[in-house]
Amino acid sequence: MEIKNVLIGAIDQSTSSTRFIIYQLNSRAIVASHQIEIRQIFLHPGWVEIDPEEIITTTIKCIDECCNTVKKAGFDINDIKAIGICNQRETTILWDSKTSKPLYNAICWLDNRTTDLVNLFIEKTSNK
Repeated sequence: MEIKNVLIGAIDQSTSSTRFIIYQLNSRAIVASHQIEIRQIFLHPGWVEIDPEEIITTTIKCIDECCNTVKKAGFDINDIKAIGICNQRETTILWDSKTSKPLYNAICWLDNRTTDLVNLFIEKTSNK
């Protein structure tokens, strides 16, 4: 395998979109990129949620689109040797262990529904 054919992928899943980018390792050139906006859900003031199924489907769609572009550019998708993931870190999703389905929307890191509880913890532990 020649290093010029080595490709590296990157998934960037943020609060506003999902994106997949494929770089050529030796030149660092972008071979393919696809981005899809995702919807934030605001059920109550201060609440920020995202549909977990939308995160999954947009990630798969972005990867599929980029793989098609890679093939059209004359590369083999097997040239993709690594994929990095950048995500929302503190965003929380609970999954059913039997069905692998989400139990509820993703609670986004921007959500502030626990602010009162956090402030209570700070108040109780601030001098310790």
